[in-house]
Amino acid sequence: MNDSELDEKDHEYIPVDDSDDSEESEAFEDPEYVPDSSGDEGASQLLPVTTDKPKQILVQSCIKISGKREAKMHCCLFCSKYYSKMPRHMEQIHANEPRVARVLCLAKKSRERKEALSVLLREGDFAHNYDVFHKEQGVVLPKYRSREGENKSINHYLPCEFCRAFVIKTSLRKHQKTCSQSKKEHIFGSTLENSRQLLPMKKQSDFQTNILDRMREDSVTHIVKQDPLILLYGQRQYEKVGGQQHNWQYISQKMKELGRFLISVCEANNDVKSLTQCFSPHMFDAVIAAVKNVAGYESKGHTFATPSLALKLGYSLQKCCSILRNSAIRNEDEDLKKKATDFLEIYKDEWTERVSVHAHGTLSTAKYNRPQMLPLVEDVVCLHKYLDKAPEISKDWDTESRYLEFGKICLCQIILFNREKKWGSTTAQIEGLP
Repeated sequence: MNDSELDEKDHEYIPVDDSDDSEESEAFEDPEYVPDSSGDEGASQLLPVTTDKPKQILVQSCIKISGKREAKMHCCLFCSKYYSKMPRHMEQIHANEPRVARVLCLAKKSRERKEALSVLLREGDFAHNYDVFHKEQGVVLPKYRSREGENKSINHYLPCEFCRAFVIKTSLRKHQKTCSQSKKEHIFGSTLENSRQLLPMKKQSDFQTNILDRMREDSVTHIVKQDPLILLYGQRQYEKVGGQQHNWQYISQKMKELGRFLISVCEANNDVKSLTQCFSPHMFDAVIAAVKNVAGYESKGHTFATPSLALKLGYSLQKCCSILRNSAIRNEDEDLKKKATDFLEIYKDEWTERVSVHAHGTLSTAKYNRPQMLPLVEDVVCLHKYLDKAPEISKDWDTESRYLEFGKICLCQIILFNREKKWGSTTAQIEGLP
């Protein structure tokens, strides 16, 4: 197929490897991928793919054919074509490029030459991956391919802020410790936030930026970000209390509690895939069992290891069910509305005696048995002596350390004055003070 024949068809094209060598090889994990044995060694061919499919981003993975792994493809930085043997391609085709010429001047098989070629290879792959994210369609080229059957999605990967290679999020910090490019620079800020800034910027909501992007990447966070009802619950909480920054962690915590609950339900019932499926009358007993499992319920003594978690989950589940019912009313889905309404009726009748009573009992017992710690006289005297230093410090603010110390003394005095209302004192803004 020549170039004129390609232009005549309204097709989209993906790269394929046609190398026939015996070294380790990989190819794109794409249902339309078809290897072609014709052409030059290590080069790639463009095979037509119809564009009637919805946009999606795939990740190149390791595929074995006849017991041999297919070639791992890389994108050329200069011609944007795909090859499995990129150093050979650059030496033969792009030797006149200034950056390639400088690399070729280095001694063969030397460490400096290998690192310089690796930099060019990573830049080419990153340029390709950036374009894939911008178009929201294509195949991402990661640094390390996942094994066949692992089903790693694009949500698992982020680029290293130094070498630009796409690495699994959970291994990103470990990779940066050994990354050859990171030795020349100092890491500032959050690793994940710095990596996300390398991707094409999309118009994101404040909820996405302040809540979801700040969550620590783990299995619970992955569940939270994939469940529509948990996300809707988080958005409602953000609309309610998200105006103050100290509440962002609280919202994230509430969403992850629901994520842990959903994981427990899914482990007990393989048919459940989302939180919405839990709000059905026949699922109420499974919901009770999952809450008890997450909160560490002991049937012998009718106590909870974490009684407050059981109470919090009860409030969150009731709120989620109400959100689901209201959504069903808006969409005129009578079946879903009836399930949510019936679930709430059972919740009101049975939740107190099956969960809340035992949780409150555990809290009351722990509070009754908790010893009351009284401060020593020496400690009280030491505190008052420290507070008496305020007039002396206020006379001389030449250094930053003395200014910070004076601020701490003022905060301490406000907390002592307010007694039990210490939370309001620590979150008060200077602009809001009289």
